[in-house]
Parts: sequence; structure tokens; C-alpha cells
Amino acid sequence: MRTLLLAALATFSLHALTEPLTGTKGALAFTRNGEAWIMNTDGSSQTQLTQRGDVRQTRVANGVVAFIGGNRIYAAPIAGFTLAAPPTPVPNTDGVLEFDLAPDASKAVLTYFANSNTTLFTINLDGSALTPINSAGLHQFSGNWASNGLIYFGQSSIGNAFSQTVYSIPENGVNNPTVVTGYFSQFPALGGPSNRIAFLMNFPVKTLRVVNQDGTGAFDVPGVDAGDGGTIAYDLEQEVIYYRRFTEIHRVNADGSNHQLLTQGVWDGVDYGRVPFDNSAPVITSSVTGLPGQNNWFRGDVTVTWTVADAESGISSSSGCAPQTITAETPGVTLTCSATNNAGLTTTRSVTVKLDRTAPVLSAVQSPLPNANGWNNTNVTVNFACLDALSGLASLAPSVAVLTAEGAGQSAAASCTDQAGNTATTAITGINIDKTAPTLTNLTATPNPARVNTAITLAATMADQGGSGLAPANTAVAPFATAGIYNLCLQARDLAGNTSPNTCIDVPVYDPAAGYLKGGGKIQTPAGRGQFEFESEYRNGAAVPTGQLEYQTDTLKFKSKQFSWMVITGNQGIFTGQGTLNDAPGYRFEITAVDGPDRFRIRIWNSAGSLVYDTAPLAALLEGNVEIRH
Repeated sequence: MRTLLLAALATFSLHALTEPLTGTKGALAFTRNGEAWIMNTDGSSQTQLTQRGDVRQTRVANGVVAFIGGNRIYAAPIAGFTLAAPPTPVPNTDGVLEFDLAPDASKAVLTYFANSNTTLFTINLDGSALTPINSAGLHQFSGNWASNGLIYFGQSSIGNAFSQTVYSIPENGVNNPTVVTGYFSQFPALGGPSNRIAFLMNFPVKTLRVVNQDGTGAFDVPGVDAGDGGTIAYDLEQEVIYYRRFTEIHRVNADGSNHQLLTQGVWDGVDYGRVPFDNSAPVITSSVTGLPGQNNWFRGDVTVTWTVADAESGISSSSGCAPQTITAETPGVTLTCSATNNAGLTTTRSVTVKLDRTAPVLSAVQSPLPNANGWNNTNVTVNFACLDALSGLASLAPSVAVLTAEGAGQSAAASCTDQAGNTATTAITGINIDKTAPTLTNLTATPNPARVNTAITLAATMADQGGSGLAPANTAVAPFATAGIYNLCLQARDLAGNTSPNTCIDVPVYDPAAGYLKGGGKIQTPAGRGQFEFESEYRNGAAVPTGQLEYQTDTLKFKSKQFSWMVITGNQGIFTGQGTLNDAPGYRFEITAVDGPDRFRIRIWNSAGSLVYDTAPLAALLEGNVEIRH
């Protein structure tokens, strides 16, 4: 069961690793301090891949890193310079001495020690098809699976160190290797555009030697001191050779130029292979959900979620990418998600969330305000104002409403919206407008005439035309203590404050104890000379004066003994009544007489109220006198 489990794990890893690689680059694998390492071919980005302490012979090919851990081979996929899955053991590789990966990383060449001899095998990386390909009674070592379908390896007779020779053999060949180099050669590596072979030549000094695939055209790389000698790797795309010298890894062009020290502290080996290289940064997308408003605002809780993906090398780390819910109002909070893939490329994305869940504040002011009765008697203007402290005002309609029509229970309404789309509405209701003045007709006074110190009451016909209704009218007139003719006026007022024009009436206020008025004489009038004689007084507190009056001209004769009232104020007296004109009844008269200087005036109206005679203005007496006695 354990073997089957390991096989399954290896198969899974192998499937992932042997997919066609898109976007790869050359890399160097090596071992340091018992761990597998990888770096760029210029020595940069040195990365430790394992945490074991027992690693040796680290190899890389086609996106696979493999190494011997303990006494077996482990393999793992790699994305960039990061393990894409944990290393898993390759079944049937217990006791392996050395190995190398096939260029497509589907197989390996390895050596086992048995019966005082080493044998060269091939094996699928899932642990199947373990096949011997060279089992001569010799010592096989440093197998190298080249890109031309051949396996290069060192071989020597046991006990004869001077017999070290490089051979090649097809991957499906058996015990029929071909000699490529002479004695004292080892660590063969095929590469470069020319597919030549680089190897370590040990005698008479350790040098890097390059030959064609058939062993011809040998030359030593100038200026190279191979030191104690070590594994060699040949770049597959350019004429660059990598080699280990003591605990150092060097690179040098095949012509000896551009010799560089890449790293130190190496335990064993250097191997060239290709690894997936991610040229694309992670893809980050955001999803912002909530109650949407307007102008990129939200009006309710907002949830921000992120999708982070990298199809090539995968995500190695991220920050700020957890879902977040924003509940507090904000003019703008920025959330940032950052992710780094296994190739070391980073993407950062930000979203800004603006949240305003509060409706604006809408107010209304009426001008002018209604009176105490709740009415206006002019047009009413309503001014609307809208404030929003967060997202700001977007619209207000209307800003001003003017009500001009008469009527009760009118209203003015408005609405406003902030930039986030929150809306507020308000209205002023119960607006009452009455702009029409009431009317007043048929004004009367009771009593008329009135005795001094007697209250007078006015009465009239009043009507409201605008709808507000009539306000109570003040029709009571305080008593007058002094006799006189008083002009009393009355207005109709409605509840809106509209008033009718003043309507007035003359009310004579008499004093029965005022004395008497008499006179006689002649005056000159526009119509000719007139002659008069009169006397009038209140007798014994009577309400109506008594006396007589005669007035005549050449064409007119007026007589009266029927008086209505008499008012004496100072040196002037006025009395009225009815009489006959040229013996015809039904005429009214009014006498005005002044004592000192004496003057006289008479006016006469017919029954229809038309003035038929008037001596206006007050005429000075030609003879006679006027006497007022108090």
C-alpha cells in the first residue's frame, strides 16, 4: 500500500510537471548545506527550495526539480523559483547513487551499486520501467541525459582510476556504449547551439575541454582553473559553460570570455534546466456590492470582495484581500488588495467606497407669515433650502414657490436629492390667502341725533368677498360729552386683514341744556336778497327742539315749525327740520347761524334728497342779528 501511494503522488506531480511549458527560462540548480537551491544563470535570485538537511545532487529540467534525499530520488513541480507542490519520492529509487533528469523530465538515468559494480538504469519518473542500459563489469558514474536522445556518462575499470572515459549510449540501448573522449575525463554535458560536449579533463591538469559530439575538434576553454573538479552544465541555448570549482560555481563562455563567479558555499554540482517563468503579474478583480446610489456613491452597507488569480505560477502571498463590509458613512475609504505570485510579480488594486445613507435636510420658510387668524392677504412666497453635509446637494426643486391664488388650505412642496441619491421632501400646508377687501354699505347710527353722554351704535351691511370671513366690527361709539356734529366712520375687516374703505356718517350730538338760538335779518345771496327770522330751543329737557322759521326772497318762501335737532357749539348753532316751500310740504332744511360776526346760511332739499336751494357760503347779515344764549 505504501508503494502504491507513493506512485500515485509521483504520477500526480509528474502530470503537472510534464505539461508543455509556456514561458520558460534557463535556471541553475545546486546543493548547499544539505538543501536544494535554484538561481538565475547570472547568479541572481538564489532561492532555497527544501528544508531537509540531507539533499544531494539537485537537478532541474522542464519545470521539475529533483534531488536525492536520504537514499532515494524526490521530485517536485516548480513555478518560478517556488515549489508548486511538496517533493514526493520516486518509487523504486531506494539506494540510488547518482541520477540525471531527461530533458522533458519524464524520466531519469541513475546508477545503482550491486555485486561490487555499478549499473546504469533508466526509469520513468513515476517509478515504473526501471531498465538497465549498461551493466558491464565496470564503474558507471555521472550520467547526463542530453537533448540529442543520448545519455553521456563516465565509465572506468574498477581499480583503475586512469581508465576514466566518457561514453554515450541511446536511452534504449543496452550494453553498447560509444567512446567519446580519452582517459581522465568525466562529468560530460551536451549543450549550446552547436550541441558540443563539455567535460572535465583531469590530466595533466584539470581543465574544461570542449569536443564535438563525435569527439573531434577538442579544445580547452582558455583561462579556466577547474580546481578539484566538479559537475559541469552546458547552457542549451548559448555557448556558456557552468562548472563547480571547490565550493564555487563559475560560468564562462566557451571561448574563455566573460568568466564570472556566480556563488560560493556549494556542496555539490551544478545543473542547467528550464523552469516555468511567469511574466504576468497576478490578476486581481474586485466586486463591490451594496445599495447603489448615484455618482459612484452607495446608500447602504457595502461589501467588497476580491478575486485573486495567477494561472501561471500561482499566488505566494496576498494582503488586504479578505472581504470587508463598510457600514459607517464615509466620503471615501480606499481598500487595497495586493498579491504576489510565485514568480515574485506583484499586483495591487484599490477601490474607493463612498457611503452616504442619510437623506439631506430640507427646510421651508413662508414669507410673509400668516396673521393671528392664520390668513395672508398678499401673495405667499415659500423658500426652500436643502443641506447635505456628506455627499453634497445634487438637486432641489423648486427652490422658491409663489402662491398667488386666493383660497384656504393651500400648500407648497419641494424635494431635494443629494449626490448619493438620498431624497428628502417637505411641504408647508394650510396656507390661506384672501386678497379681496370686504364691502360695507348702508351705514346707520343709533340714536341719530344723539343726546350728549349717550352711547351710539353704528350698523351696516358688510360682506366678505375673499373667503377668509369677516372679523368682528367695532360698532360701539363712546358717548360724547360735548355737543357737535360728529363724523363717525366704519370699516369692514376680514380675517386676512383686508379692509373696506371708510364709510362715514354725520351724527349730531345735542345738549338739551345748551340754551336757545334765534335771529332775524337780511342777507345778500347769489340769487338775490333774502330775509329770515327764526328761533329754536330745547324746552324742559325735550329731545326735539321747538321754534319757528321763516325765510323768503322775491321768488321763494319757506316756513317750518317742525324741527329735528339743534346743536350749539361756541358761537355757532345748527338746527334742522321739515317745512313747506312756497306752501308745498315735504322739504327738509338746515340752518347754520353764527353769533359774532353774525352770519346766516340755509339749505333746502326736496323729498328725493336733492338740494334745491343754498345760500352758501355763510352770508354776512345786511341788517338784523343772530343771538345764541347758553
